[in-house]
Amino acid sequence: MTDTPRQSEFIKPLPGEKSVSLPTAKLFSAPFTTSALVAITWFTSVRHYGLLDARDNVGCMVGIGVTGLIAFLSIFAISPWKIRPISLWASAWLGATVIRFLTTPIAAYLLYSASHVNAKALALSVAITYAACLGGEVWVLSLYLRRVA
Repeated sequence: MTDTPRQSEFIKPLPGEKSVSLPTAKLFSAPFTTSALVAITWFTSVRHYGLLDARDNVGCMVGIGVTGLIAFLSIFAISPWKIRPISLWASAWLGATVIRFLTTPIAAYLLYSASHVNAKALALSVAITYAACLGGEVWVLSLYLRRVA
């Protein structure tokens, strides 16, 4: 029996594959930045055009915040500061994205059930924030992986 732990074939890098850590600070700031931009845009446009009353607007702003928080937690769950093979990062990120895709509508439904805000406005604010957070994250990852790979 040896004292060194065995590395499974799943985590073993492909021949010639680089092992890297992801840009943690940029990945962590992406959901906050995009959520803040969506919130500012949402608030100013709704206020300017008078589309929603104050209660519905606050509910949508909470939906934007919750969606941004779920995006942040999904990034945190893959531990981007650890050094791993690039192929494993793709699998981890895809898994985190699927979990985020499943938890975001559940959180939106719970928020709607608790506050009974305008359902269409809440769904729209959550969907826009989800797409913006995902887009920001993909942008950061694609720029970084294009440079390293």
